[in-house]
Amino acid sequence: LIEVGRELTEAVGLASKVDLVCGDATEDMYASANKEKYDAAFSLLVILHIPNRLSVLKAMYEALKPGGSVLIEDMIHLTEEGPFTDREEELLREMVGAHSVSGVAKYRRELMDAGFVDIEFRDLTKVWGPWSQQRSQDYESSKERQISSVGVEHYNNRSKFYAAVAELFRGGRLGGASITMRKPTVMERRLVEGRAALTEEKMARVGHSGGIHRCALEGSGDEGRA
Repeated sequence: LIEVGRELTEAVGLASKVDLVCGDATEDMYASANKEKYDAAFSLLVILHIPNRLSVLKAMYEALKPGGSVLIEDMIHLTEEGPFTDREEELLREMVGAHSVSGVAKYRRELMDAGFVDIEFRDLTKVWGPWSQQRSQDYESSKERQISSVGVEHYNNRSKFYAAVAELFRGGRLGGASITMRKPTVMERRLVEGRAALTEEKMARVGHSGGIHRCALEGSGDEGRA
C-alpha cells in the first residue's frame, strides 16, 4: 500500500509534500520527535480496530500542534437500540476485526479525557447503511469478474466481509459517525490551568476557614461548660 500510495502522490505531483509511513499509531506517535509536530490528523475507519482506543487518541493529541484539528470517521454503537446480539458481537470481532465500537457518550468521554475540545458528532448511519447493502450486492453480482481478477480465496473473504457489515447495519444497532475536534491553543490551556488553580486555592481557603470556625465553636462550648 505504501508503494502504491507513493506512485499516486508522484503521479499528481505531490511526492515532495507527502511522506507515507507504515507504523503503529499507538506506539510511533508517542515518539518525542512527533510531539506537537502536525497541524491536523484524520482517521477513516481505523480506530475501531484498536483495542485501547484511548491510547491512540492521547497519542494523536500529543502529536498535534496547539490548535490542531482532527477528523475521525468511525463505527458507533446505537445504544438506544439496545445491546449488540451475540451474533453481532461475533461478526464485529471475527469478521470486521472491531475492538472499540461504543456509543457516542463513551466515545465523547474518551475524546475529552484525551484533551480534545469542540467535539462534534455527525451521524452517518443513513449514508453508510444503504451503501453497505449496495456494496455487498454489487460485489456478489460481479463474482466471475472478481474471481478472475483476485482469485477465489480473496473473493470469498471479501464477500463474507461485505456481507457481515451489511448484516450489522441491517440490525439497526451499528451506526457510523463523522467526528471533528481540536487541540486547545496554548492560551486556552493556560486559562483552564489558571482557573483550576484558582478553584483549588478557593476550596483550600474555604476548608481552612471552616476548620477555624469549627474550632472557635468548640472552644466556646467548652468555656460555657466550664
